[in-house]
Amino acid sequence: MSELTLRDRTRAKRRAAVVLSALRLFAEQGYESTPIAQIADDAEVSPRTVSLYFASKRDLALAYQADAAKRFNDTLAERQDGDTTLDVFRRWLEDEIGTHGEVRSLHHAMVRANPTLRGAQSAESLEGRRATVLSLARDLGRSPDDVVVALVGGAMDGVLTALSEVRPDEADPSEALEAAERMLLALTDSARAEAGDRAGRKKSSPRAK
Repeated sequence: MSELTLRDRTRAKRRAAVVLSALRLFAEQGYESTPIAQIADDAEVSPRTVSLYFASKRDLALAYQADAAKRFNDTLAERQDGDTTLDVFRRWLEDEIGTHGEVRSLHHAMVRANPTLRGAQSAESLEGRRATVLSLARDLGRSPDDVVVALVGGAMDGVLTALSEVRPDEADPSEALEAAERMLLALTDSARAEAGDRAGRKKSSPRAK
């Protein structure tokens, strides 16, 4: 991958500053009550600059979700032989907590303060869900529309939601992540074993005439 130019790095820093200002203000005074002009002033850029980065206020509110989903999609696409979807999920989530902790915390604070944004999904997040379903189906030896694949995918979504409520001053996020990993591993192991048993029963049963 080629290195970013100075101009690219400057643009990335400016965009990150806009996102941090927006999420903090949305969390403190509400999404509807925060105008783009105030966000621009807080980030020390012009309103036009904000509009160049984000087509709408909603896109700005979902910026972290979109960025995190893109990072997950990229990590999943680079999945190595022997990796499971859960391996990829764990590495991605550890990186989100460790590397992007500040913006992640502000995003979740914003969502808690603005119930109307709960459940809002970026295009990147929806793409990630579809990619996850296909990857899980491959892991579990099942069809993408199998109910067990949906259940495991739903459990992963539940882990993300639960971890978003973990506050560092109240609990250790790493311990919560380890507990979530154990739960997901048990679930995927059970689903994989059940798929193997089902395949074995099909092989041993006589064909219908």
